[in-house]
Amino acid sequence: MARYALFPDQEVRIYRLILRLALAETFLTSDTLAEDMSVSRNTILSDLEKMELLLYEYDVTLQRRNHYGFCLAGEESQIRLLMEIVIQKGMTDYDVYNMMQTIVNQEKTQATNYGMPHEMATIFNVTLTEMAQLVDQEMLDQFNYSEILAIILRVAIATGRLKNTHTMKSYKILDNQQQLEQKRELPFLLMQAVFNYYHFPNLEDEYIYIFSDILINYQDANIAELTTALIAEVSEKEQVPFNAD
Repeated sequence: MARYALFPDQEVRIYRLILRLALAETFLTSDTLAEDMSVSRNTILSDLEKMELLLYEYDVTLQRRNHYGFCLAGEESQIRLLMEIVIQKGMTDYDVYNMMQTIVNQEKTQATNYGMPHEMATIFNVTLTEMAQLVDQEMLDQFNYSEILAIILRVAIATGRLKNTHTMKSYKILDNQQQLEQKRELPFLLMQAVFNYYHFPNLEDEYIYIFSDILINYQDANIAELTTALIAEVSEKEQVPFNAD
Protein backbone atom coordinates (compact mmCIF):
# COMPACT_ATOMS: atom_id res chain seq x y z
CA MET A 1 0.00 0.00 0.00
CA ALA A 2 1.34 3.43 -0.93
CA ARG A 3 2.48 5.45 2.02
CA TYR A 4 0.00 8.09 3.23
CA ALA A 5 -2.81 6.46 1.25
CA LEU A 6 -4.90 6.28 4.42
CA PHE A 7 -5.62 9.21 6.74
CA PRO A 8 -2.57 11.39 6.09
CA ASP A 9 -2.16 14.04 8.76
CA GLN A 10 -2.47 17.70 7.96
CA GLU A 11 1.25 18.42 7.69
CA VAL A 12 1.72 15.66 5.12
CA ARG A 13 -1.35 16.84 3.19
CA ILE A 14 0.01 20.38 3.11
CA TYR A 15 3.33 19.16 1.70
CA ARG A 16 1.50 17.18 -0.97
CA LEU A 17 -0.79 20.12 -1.75
CA ILE A 18 2.22 22.38 -2.35
CA LEU A 19 3.74 19.90 -4.78
CA ARG A 20 0.40 19.26 -6.47
CA LEU A 21 -0.15 22.97 -7.04
CA ALA A 22 3.48 23.54 -8.09
CA LEU A 23 3.11 20.97 -10.89
CA ALA A 24 -0.42 21.89 -11.97
CA GLU A 25 -0.93 23.11 -15.51
CA THR A 26 -3.79 25.37 -14.46
CA PHE A 27 -5.81 26.45 -11.43
CA LEU A 28 -7.10 23.59 -9.28
CA THR A 29 -10.45 23.71 -7.54
CA SER A 30 -10.95 22.75 -3.90
CA ASP A 31 -13.13 19.84 -5.06
CA THR A 32 -10.28 18.50 -7.22
CA LEU A 33 -7.79 18.84 -4.39
CA ALA A 34 -10.18 17.19 -1.93
CA GLU A 35 -10.61 14.26 -4.30
CA ASP A 36 -6.83 13.98 -4.74
CA MET A 37 -6.28 13.86 -0.97
CA SER A 38 -9.35 11.72 -0.24
CA VAL A 39 -10.72 14.22 2.28
CA SER A 40 -13.67 16.59 2.44
CA ARG A 41 -13.77 19.99 0.78
CA ASN A 42 -13.90 21.66 4.20
CA THR A 43 -10.76 19.81 5.26
CA ILE A 44 -8.93 21.01 2.14
CA LEU A 45 -10.02 24.60 2.73
CA SER A 46 -8.63 24.35 6.27
CA ASP A 47 -5.39 22.86 4.91
CA LEU A 48 -5.03 25.67 2.38
CA GLU A 49 -5.37 28.28 5.13
CA LYS A 50 -2.60 26.61 7.15
CA MET A 51 -0.53 26.17 4.00
CA GLU A 52 -0.52 29.91 3.38
CA LEU A 53 1.47 30.43 6.59
CA LEU A 54 4.23 28.20 5.22
CA LEU A 55 4.09 29.83 1.79
CA TYR A 56 4.53 33.25 3.39
CA GLU A 57 7.91 32.20 4.83
CA TYR A 58 9.19 31.65 1.28
CA ASP A 59 7.59 34.69 -0.39
CA VAL A 60 5.16 32.46 -2.27
CA THR A 61 1.45 33.24 -2.36
CA LEU A 62 -1.70 31.21 -2.93
CA GLN A 63 -3.73 32.83 -5.66
CA ARG A 64 -7.51 32.39 -5.65
CA ARG A 65 -9.76 32.90 -8.63
CA ASN A 66 -13.51 32.53 -8.48
CA HIS A 67 -14.82 29.51 -10.40
CA TYR A 68 -11.24 28.46 -11.28
CA GLY A 69 -9.62 27.57 -7.97
CA PHE A 70 -6.08 27.95 -6.63
CA CYS A 71 -2.51 28.20 -7.88
CA LEU A 72 0.93 29.15 -6.53
CA ALA A 73 2.53 32.47 -7.44
CA GLY A 74 5.95 33.94 -6.75
CA GLU A 75 9.52 34.07 -7.96
CA GLU A 76 10.50 30.85 -9.68
CA SER A 77 13.54 30.42 -7.47
CA GLN A 78 11.37 30.68 -4.34
CA ILE A 79 8.78 28.20 -5.56
CA ARG A 80 11.55 25.72 -6.37
CA LEU A 81 13.22 26.26 -3.01
CA LEU A 82 9.89 25.56 -1.29
CA MET A 83 9.44 22.39 -3.35
CA GLU A 84 12.94 21.21 -2.46
CA ILE A 85 12.36 21.72 1.27
CA VAL A 86 8.92 20.09 1.19
CA ILE A 87 10.24 17.01 -0.64
CA GLN A 88 13.11 16.61 1.81
CA LYS A 89 10.79 16.97 4.81
CA GLY A 90 8.58 14.25 3.38
CA MET A 91 11.45 11.76 3.09
CA THR A 92 12.44 9.40 5.86
CA ASP A 93 15.96 8.24 6.67
CA TYR A 94 14.93 4.87 5.28
CA ASP A 95 13.95 6.52 1.98
CA VAL A 96 17.34 8.19 1.70
CA TYR A 97 19.15 4.96 2.60
CA ASN A 98 17.29 3.04 -0.13
CA MET A 99 18.01 5.78 -2.66
CA MET A 100 21.72 5.72 -1.91
CA GLN A 101 21.78 1.92 -2.11
CA THR A 102 20.13 2.14 -5.52
CA ILE A 103 22.76 4.61 -6.69
CA VAL A 104 25.83 2.93 -5.20
CA ASN A 105 24.79 -0.51 -6.44
CA GLN A 106 23.62 0.94 -9.79
CA GLU A 107 20.31 -0.88 -9.52
CA LYS A 108 17.00 -0.09 -11.16
CA THR A 109 14.92 1.78 -8.62
CA GLN A 110 11.68 0.37 -7.29
CA ALA A 111 8.90 2.85 -7.99
CA THR A 112 8.17 4.58 -4.68
CA ASN A 113 6.09 7.68 -4.03
CA TYR A 114 8.25 9.07 -1.16
CA GLY A 115 5.09 10.77 0.09
CA MET A 116 4.81 12.83 -3.11
CA PRO A 117 1.84 13.25 -5.45
CA HIS A 118 1.90 10.81 -8.37
CA GLU A 119 3.30 13.19 -10.99
CA MET A 120 6.18 14.39 -8.80
CA ALA A 121 6.98 10.83 -7.69
CA THR A 122 7.08 9.67 -11.32
CA ILE A 123 9.56 12.39 -12.28
CA PHE A 124 11.65 11.72 -9.20
CA ASN A 125 11.84 7.97 -9.90
CA VAL A 126 12.90 8.62 -13.51
CA THR A 127 15.63 10.96 -12.22
CA LEU A 128 16.82 8.45 -9.61
CA THR A 129 16.97 5.68 -12.21
CA GLU A 130 19.01 7.86 -14.58
CA MET A 131 21.39 8.78 -11.74
CA ALA A 132 21.93 5.11 -10.89
CA GLN A 133 22.83 4.43 -14.52
CA LEU A 134 25.26 7.34 -14.73
CA VAL A 135 27.39 7.19 -11.60
CA ASP A 136 30.71 5.43 -11.30
CA GLN A 137 33.17 5.20 -8.43
CA GLU A 138 35.05 8.32 -9.55
CA MET A 139 31.86 10.34 -9.41
CA LEU A 140 30.94 8.89 -6.02
CA ASP A 141 34.34 10.02 -4.74
CA GLN A 142 33.68 13.57 -6.01
CA PHE A 143 30.33 14.10 -4.30
CA ASN A 144 28.99 13.26 -0.86
CA TYR A 145 25.52 11.79 -0.47
CA SER A 146 23.85 15.09 0.40
CA GLU A 147 25.23 16.66 -2.79
CA ILE A 148 24.03 13.72 -4.87
CA LEU A 149 20.57 14.02 -3.32
CA ALA A 150 20.57 17.78 -4.01
CA ILE A 151 21.40 17.17 -7.68
CA ILE A 152 18.61 14.58 -8.01
CA LEU A 153 16.11 16.88 -6.30
CA ARG A 154 16.94 19.87 -8.45
CA VAL A 155 16.87 17.98 -11.73
CA ALA A 156 13.49 16.49 -10.78
CA ILE A 157 12.10 19.87 -9.70
CA ALA A 158 13.40 21.60 -12.83
CA THR A 159 11.79 18.89 -14.96
CA GLY A 160 8.46 19.19 -13.17
CA ARG A 161 8.36 22.95 -13.58
CA LEU A 162 9.49 22.84 -17.22
CA LYS A 163 6.60 20.50 -18.01
CA ASN A 164 4.37 23.50 -17.34
CA THR A 165 6.68 26.00 -19.09
CA HIS A 166 8.04 27.51 -15.86
CA THR A 167 11.70 28.23 -16.55
CA MET A 168 14.23 29.76 -14.17
CA LYS A 169 14.77 32.73 -16.46
CA SER A 170 15.11 32.24 -20.19
CA TYR A 171 15.10 29.61 -22.92
CA LYS A 172 18.77 30.19 -23.80
CA ILE A 173 20.46 26.93 -24.77
CA LEU A 174 23.52 25.89 -22.76
CA ASP A 175 26.46 26.53 -25.07
CA ASN A 176 29.28 24.41 -23.55
CA GLN A 177 27.48 21.09 -23.52
CA GLN A 178 30.22 19.20 -25.35
CA GLN A 179 32.84 20.36 -22.87
CA LEU A 180 30.68 19.40 -19.88
CA GLU A 181 30.00 16.01 -21.42
CA GLN A 182 33.70 15.38 -22.04
CA LYS A 183 34.51 16.37 -18.44
CA ARG A 184 31.72 14.04 -17.27
CA GLU A 185 30.17 16.70 -15.05
CA LEU A 186 27.56 14.75 -13.12
CA PRO A 187 24.96 17.56 -12.71
CA PHE A 188 25.03 18.16 -16.46
CA LEU A 189 24.94 14.46 -17.38
CA LEU A 190 21.91 13.88 -15.16
CA MET A 191 20.12 16.97 -16.46
CA GLN A 192 20.85 15.89 -20.03
CA ALA A 193 19.58 12.34 -19.46
CA VAL A 194 16.33 13.39 -17.75
CA PHE A 195 15.66 16.32 -20.08
CA ASN A 196 16.18 13.99 -23.07
CA TYR A 197 13.69 11.56 -21.51
CA TYR A 198 11.09 14.35 -21.36
CA HIS A 199 12.18 15.92 -24.67
CA PHE A 200 13.41 19.20 -23.17
CA PRO A 201 16.36 21.23 -24.44
CA ASN A 202 19.38 21.71 -22.17
CA LEU A 203 18.85 25.28 -20.99
CA GLU A 204 21.62 27.40 -19.51
CA ASP A 205 19.62 28.82 -16.59
CA GLU A 206 18.35 25.37 -15.64
CA TYR A 207 21.93 24.08 -15.47
CA ILE A 208 22.96 27.07 -13.33
CA TYR A 209 20.03 26.35 -10.99
CA ILE A 210 20.95 22.66 -10.70
CA PHE A 211 24.69 23.22 -10.29
CA SER A 212 24.73 26.45 -8.27
CA ASP A 213 25.06 25.07 -4.72
CA ILE A 214 27.44 22.33 -5.84
CA LEU A 215 29.65 24.97 -7.47
CA ILE A 216 29.74 26.94 -4.21
CA ASN A 217 30.79 23.80 -2.36
CA TYR A 218 33.55 23.24 -4.91
CA GLN A 219 34.80 26.79 -4.50
CA ASP A 220 34.74 26.49 -0.70
CA ALA A 221 36.68 23.22 -0.90
CA ASN A 222 39.25 24.76 -3.25
CA ILE A 223 39.72 27.76 -0.98
CA ALA A 224 40.15 25.51 2.06
CA GLU A 225 42.65 23.33 0.21
CA LEU A 226 44.61 26.37 -0.99
CA THR A 227 44.67 27.88 2.51
CA THR A 228 45.91 24.63 4.06
CA ALA A 229 48.68 24.32 1.47
CA LEU A 230 49.72 27.94 1.97
CA ILE A 231 49.93 27.57 5.77
CA ALA A 232 51.98 24.39 5.40
CA GLU A 233 54.41 26.10 3.03
CA VAL A 234 54.89 29.12 5.29
CA SER A 235 55.31 26.84 8.33
CA GLU A 236 58.06 24.91 6.57
CA LYS A 237 59.93 28.02 5.40
CA GLU A 238 59.70 29.84 8.73
CA GLN A 239 60.15 26.70 10.83
CA VAL A 240 57.14 27.75 12.88
CA PRO A 241 54.18 25.34 13.23
CA PHE A 242 51.46 27.70 12.00
CA ASN A 243 49.53 24.64 10.79
CA ALA A 244 49.10 23.56 14.41
CA ASP A 245 47.14 26.74 15.17
